[in-house]
Amino acid sequence: MKRNLFINLTVFLAVLLFNACKKEQEKRPPVGDAQVTASAKAESLQNEPLAALPDLTIDAERLQSSVVVRTKVFKAGDCAVSEGCVGGTGKRKLLRFDVATPNIGTADLFLGNPVNNPLFEYSSCHRHYHFNDYANYELLNANGTNILTGRKQAFCLEDFARFDPNAGPAKYTCSYQGISVGWQDIYGSYLDCQWLDITGIAPGNYMLRVTINPAGILTESSYDNNEATVPVRISK
Repeated sequence: MKRNLFINLTVFLAVLLFNACKKEQEKRPPVGDAQVTASAKAESLQNEPLAALPDLTIDAERLQSSVVVRTKVFKAGDCAVSEGCVGGTGKRKLLRFDVATPNIGTADLFLGNPVNNPLFEYSSCHRHYHFNDYANYELLNANGTNILTGRKQAFCLEDFARFDPNAGPAKYTCSYQGISVGWQDIYGSYLDCQWLDITGIAPGNYMLRVTINPAGILTESSYDNNEATVPVRISK
């Protein structure tokens, strides 16, 4: 009787062990299925559309063709003096140029109403809001060494001119700022502070380097096209 009891107990334990192993196998997908699942997930991530983002760049051709050297006399009450755009009052020598920044991305650069926005500063002299630190202007010597850095230029970012003829209508102004896809903001050489004060710089061949969004404050799909460097000649 003890022998029969031992046999029955052995069979019972064997059945329990078999059922446990079977359940564990059912939990695990076959190797082939696991590979298919991983592959499907990877393909799904690859096919997932990328988020639409703006992409700012610089019109280097316009930058170079617009470079001109002019002199101007400044008084103590001038905006350029109070905002640090020149090194002092009196007659100053200025390297003026246009900066056009098209949005070639897949989404608008949106900033909106600048009022109470910490990214903007109200210019009491110019009487509108500026987006701070939008552009850096530098003068380099023939070896590429920086010899002069202008103040970080503040811009009013708006749909100033179409860059893509198929772009939609303009949306943004100085009171509701941004740059639409296919549009560009342009700061012309005629505008106040749109220059480098080169008073005292020796005549010769130099390079002008313009960088937009230098600190990466604005999110873009690429930052590789945010700089343009063009040759300039400074005469007596």
